[in-house]
Amino acid sequence: MGVLNLIATITVIRSPSYSSAQRLLQILFIWLVPVVAAVLCVRMAQLDASEARPEVSPHDPDPGQGVEAQGPSFCGCGGAGANGD
Repeated sequence: MGVLNLIATITVIRSPSYSSAQRLLQILFIWLVPVVAAVLCVRMAQLDASEARPEVSPHDPDPGQGVEAQGPSFCGCGGAGANGD
């Protein structure tokens, strides 16, 4: 992709039909659109991954280290605990 961007940049620079401002904007467009698209794709993948994680309750047996306990309980008690079951 970098080679194609470089070829497009050289083509824009050599083109006599664009003003300096137009050249600058087109070169920025050539190089920034792929970066912005990549950032958006990574962010969407992160959001999808966070939504796909199963929710666990403090009542579930050994939810694992670093797993935040929330959501419905494995035992079906609604997560209220021993006092609120």
